[in-house]
Amino acid sequence: MKTSLLLILALLPVRLLFATAQMPERIEYKGETLSMFSTPLEDAFSKDRPRPDNLFEFQSTANWRGYIGHWKIEEDQLLLTALYRERYEKDAEGKHTRTKELIPLDKVLGAEAAYPMKADWFTGTLRFPRGELVRYVHMGFGSQYEKELLIKIEAGKIIHAVEIAHDPEKDAYRSSSDMQWVALGEGLENTTGDADWIDGRLLPTPVIYPFMQNKQVFKTRGIFFTDEEGPYLWIPETKETRPLNLPIHKSPPTEIAKGSHVEIEARFYLAGENFELEATSIRPLKPGETIHHSSFPAQLKEIRSQDESDPKQADPSPAAATSTPVPAADR
Repeated sequence: MKTSLLLILALLPVRLLFATAQMPERIEYKGETLSMFSTPLEDAFSKDRPRPDNLFEFQSTANWRGYIGHWKIEEDQLLLTALYRERYEKDAEGKHTRTKELIPLDKVLGAEAAYPMKADWFTGTLRFPRGELVRYVHMGFGSQYEKELLIKIEAGKIIHAVEIAHDPEKDAYRSSSDMQWVALGEGLENTTGDADWIDGRLLPTPVIYPFMQNKQVFKTRGIFFTDEEGPYLWIPETKETRPLNLPIHKSPPTEIAKGSHVEIEARFYLAGENFELEATSIRPLKPGETIHHSSFPAQLKEIRSQDESDPKQADPSPAAATSTPVPAADR
């Protein structure tokens, strides 16, 4: 994309994500020891049970959480069997060595806690990569493998399991997060709902000019998060698109949990020199409802062809940019 997109990208703030692939957890399941691209321990912490950061020693950008959890699924119950703190040191010859030290569980989850412990605090989806690596992503647990086993957990108990296959070409515009969510909805009477909402990845493009000019309300979808800076909508990266973070200036009171797939109804709000989403409603998506519109690849192709055929259209003057500001957040 040309200068216009660079201008667009400057108008909406973004939040930084962990820009390093993370070390997986380990789990025993049906006689195998697997890597796990999920961190269920984090859900155990709250205001009443704060995270003991003093015990989780950060020594590597590949392990921001500061520990490696070992887990087991036994009789459909998720169990925490060990937490290890890893240390990196140099020996007398200057060679780097890595050692691991068991973290006492009572120091983490309270005086009565002991290994193995039922993870009844956890409700969510566990991810297990299977087969060969098909796309490396240098961030979090974003890398894709040939297959992925998904196990849905409720209060520490298995309620559903499904395996999905990744096709790098077919799924070039779909994120792992969305494929997992849609897969978990298989067999349910839900629709992907491609009717009246805009793919969030189109927000940094001229498609949204009319919504900006008329302060028009629109619907879009993504994954809801909140941090010390406030709530935001996250659209994960795909093979062909980068991650997108859309700050939410104002949203109605909601009990929606962080990490929920949602549809929001919003308009753009000018916050200082940046644009944010002013949400009028937020609806949790049902398993099976996608956050990636089926028409997105064709729309993106059309936008790119217009830029290539008409550079002036893709490169508005400073005056035009002032009168018709455009939001975006990509990095």
